Amino acid sequence: MGIQSNSERCLVLRQQYSLKMMSLFKEKRRIINVDETWLSETNFSRRKWCAVGSSNSIHKSEISPRIAMLTALDTEGRVYFCLCHANTNTQIMLIFLSRLCRLLDGESWGWRDNTVFLFDGASYHTSPETRKVMGYLDIKVVFSAPYCYDTAPCELLFAHLKNTDLNSQRMPTGKR
Repeated sequence: MGIQSNSERCLVLRQQYSLKMMSLFKEKRRIINVDETWLSETNFSRRKWCAVGSSNSIHKSEISPRIAMLTALDTEGRVYFCLCHANTNTQIMLIFLSRLCRLLDGESWGWRDNTVFLFDGASYHTSPETRKVMGYLDIKVVFSAPYCYDTAPCELLFAHLKNTDLNSQRMPTGKR
């Protein structure tokens, strides 16, 4: 983290965010963290141990065009995600949110009473259009403070996913 991340403003925002999250956990709220990542290659391994005399080179298979993975991970361990060949923007985020809410409606009609969505400050999370649709969908939202990656469960999921070879059997890939 650079100097900006430890500015007084950022420190205060992280403290307020922490207090808000502790309050939600104390109230036993269901938190759904929504975030996105890119999958631009199948093997994210950067370093590995190997036997003496064997090669330490890592096969890299690029995915083109890259895949956007939108993910929702809740405090009960449920994971909802979609994969698409599109840049994540407000329109893609709104489609994901609308379909996620429809899916949650099918699981439990009263889920909104005890559920809070957690987003980072990406522009498509905070855009006027997104906020309008969040209101229409009647969802409660908390935005994380700046530089709080380690408090976002989706980031841990992404780190685990990208710590392996996603195509270790070298299956052919394509758009079909």
